[in-house]
Amino acid sequence: MLRIAIANSPTQIDEVLQLRHQVLISPVDAAEKPKRLMDRFDTFPTTTHVTAILNNQVIASLRLTFDSDQKTPADEYYNFRASLPADSKLLSCDLHCVHPDFHLPQVTAGLLSVASYLAMSEGVTHIAAPVKKEIVPVLENIGFRSLLPSHKRASRTQPMMLNLRQDLKDPFIQFTEQNELQGIMHSYGCALYEPGEAILRAGTVGNCAFVIADGEVDVKHAGSDEVVDTMGVGEVFGEMTLLTDQVRSADIIAKTRVRTMVLEKAVFVEHLTAEPKLALKLLQSMGHRMNHLIDYCHSLAA
Repeated sequence: MLRIAIANSPTQIDEVLQLRHQVLISPVDAAEKPKRLMDRFDTFPTTTHVTAILNNQVIASLRLTFDSDQKTPADEYYNFRASLPADSKLLSCDLHCVHPDFHLPQVTAGLLSVASYLAMSEGVTHIAAPVKKEIVPVLENIGFRSLLPSHKRASRTQPMMLNLRQDLKDPFIQFTEQNELQGIMHSYGCALYEPGEAILRAGTVGNCAFVIADGEVDVKHAGSDEVVDTMGVGEVFGEMTLLTDQVRSADIIAKTRVRTMVLEKAVFVEHLTAEPKLALKLLQSMGHRMNHLIDYCHSLAA
């Protein structure tokens, strides 16, 4: 499992700065002390970092800087503000760094998706991203648009803009809108799985529920290869663990590459106490899933 999360400790932030130096300046030399790369924006309270973490190690990162009187790193690359309406609120995404062994589109897409969820929870309307042209297709799939005319898009760095209100293409956003869960969208984590990787195992005690944002999973009888159901984008599994301490009743295996959004039980309980209306909406979405399972069982019996 590869986890996408906001850097929340000094150790993770230090690993981000080391990875940045390794990717942008020079590879790691085992004979030297680790080196770090940073600038003034890294010292601002308006800056945070989205990270991809594998085996407790940061393997990819993306810097996010909310707008302030000091502006943003994106402003130093391109005049993004010329394309913004008067009532807009800007977030800058830059310094996208990935360890050489993990250059996968889904890693970049995961970083940008989590950045988008955080932006929306903070009332941001537009995301500005000066990026290398190699990852432009990944951004376009999410809804970013190039601000350069077509005849100038051969340049090394491309200024890309995402209008969160109009252009964001993301199944998880659709899920939260359909279930009126936008208010707790930022509380979900993100995890990536490879085909054949076990997401849940029967007999284990769970502490989180999952929403499929990309890909498909197979539901299998415990310890068996028999597929009893296949679930896809927008479907929820593992949700009963939010309400009970029962062990998992089936194996959930990634059928394809899968991106899931993860809601931990402790976070759900916190929302249940502080925001009961939002928690009720989540319970209603869980009820829809239970109805689906009941209908599926009836079809098997028939």
